[in-house]
Amino acid sequence: MVALVQIAASLAVALLPVRTATQERATTAELQAAVEACLAELDDAKAQAQIAALATRCAGDPQALLRALTTPPARPAGARFEVAVPWQGAALKLIVVPPARASDGAPPVIFDLFWNTVASWYRLTTPVVAWVEGEFIPPEFSDTGRDAWRKFLHTASFVAGGDPDRLWLTGFSWSGHACFDFVEHRPGVARGIVALGSAPRRNHWRLLKNVAGARLLACCGGKDDAEMVWNLEELARSAAKLGLDVDVTIDPDGIHQLPLQGMDAVAAKLDATPVALPLIPASGTLLADGDHVALPWLEIVAVDPDAVDVPARVPVSSSLSRDQQRQATIRAMDGKVAKLEWKRSLTKEGVTLAFTAKGVRSAALLVKAPWLDPALPLTVTVKGKRVHAGIVAIDPALALHEARRTGDRQRPTVARIELRF
Repeated sequence: MVALVQIAASLAVALLPVRTATQERATTAELQAAVEACLAELDDAKAQAQIAALATRCAGDPQALLRALTTPPARPAGARFEVAVPWQGAALKLIVVPPARASDGAPPVIFDLFWNTVASWYRLTTPVVAWVEGEFIPPEFSDTGRDAWRKFLHTASFVAGGDPDRLWLTGFSWSGHACFDFVEHRPGVARGIVALGSAPRRNHWRLLKNVAGARLLACCGGKDDAEMVWNLEELARSAAKLGLDVDVTIDPDGIHQLPLQGMDAVAAKLDATPVALPLIPASGTLLADGDHVALPWLEIVAVDPDAVDVPARVPVSSSLSRDQQRQATIRAMDGKVAKLEWKRSLTKEGVTLAFTAKGVRSAALLVKAPWLDPALPLTVTVKGKRVHAGIVAIDPALALHEARRTGDRQRPTVARIELRF
């Protein structure tokens, strides 16, 4: 009887349709086309419907979706090409210029916030260079701007085969200020910035510890705005104490102009900057001066406004020197931040992440390699209370949603764990 059952089972398997290699390729190509159409859709409501359909389709094989998501389309030939990037209902024209000189590994990527009027001065040969064509100027100190820069940077890296551990931003004047703002509010995305004729604002000083892993290159005219020049010089003076990698050049005769002294060394400095490996430290802190401050793998979603509120004017003693007044202003705002702290440990059960917070209402852990391996068991605690334990289930809908939001297809987010305090 057992033999008859085995024979019947064997016949049933033999009668199943066999997919040929050609059919498999056609199915893969069709899935990739559907993913590209979803990510290119300008209407968010229509995109959400496409995401839902794709998630249902790939529920039994989420790895197929991840393969389609991380496979770049064929790169157009030529010295430069254009990519349409959906952003707030419009298709923005991203110009991508592959490296002039080939290298052994994936090249660095630099995104010019100032329409290639900055990066073109550096005479770069090894990085991918990208910028948005046309008048696209989001508010430089806003989530709109930060998320736009992030999406353009990740998109350029994806389509050109860039190194996601060597992404850079550059800008002049307002866009240079935006570079500082970006690495403070989206730390860990960019390996470094090149800011010209710009500096961090004083109320941004409270987040400078977020950028300990980035390289900050800056060139400024000594005869430019005096307050801005002081901020930049103070940044250089404070670098060692804050654990920052800062390289500042002040052009003594320069004003608010290009070129500036020091710009001719940018290409060599960028090439010489070593890769910072994408690892979660054994312990760390993410600071926020408002909602939506994010590492690639960890996001502060909402904070207590009272924890981060600073007055419009900070009173300082008139008996202090001008430099002392400026430094007192910075110190007065230093503690007005929300803090999300973590400790990471490895056990025979896998990885454990323990979170505590001050002034944070909600946050999210974003599961993505190489920071977190989805194949390893993960335990997450919030103030000592376990909120997750075990293998993380891949969420196809989330992977597509995050790819649309951030542009990061080289390292897709496969799961999101909410953290509430």
